[in-house]
Amino acid sequence: MPRTGLIPSASPDYKSDLPLCEYNITKANLILDSLNFTDTDGNGIRNLGNGSDLKVRLLTSPTDSGGKVRGMICSASFFHCPEVF
Repeated sequence: MPRTGLIPSASPDYKSDLPLCEYNITKANLILDSLNFTDTDGNGIRNLGNGSDLKVRLLTSPTDSGGKVRGMICSASFFHCPEVF
């Protein structure tokens, strides 16, 4: 779900006064294009300058019990937004 964030509003770590990031796929694609992250080999995945596929890696602390869940949430978000990646 766009613009919901990874920290639930019921959490004591939730900050309601932070600005929301704009959800704009067209703008996201323009930014990636301007950074030369384009699909150069036609496989549907943007490429780095050396031709390898762009990969997103989410690192969490091994002691962070919620890290796996947040990783799954991020992964699902990327899956539902293939027009950017």
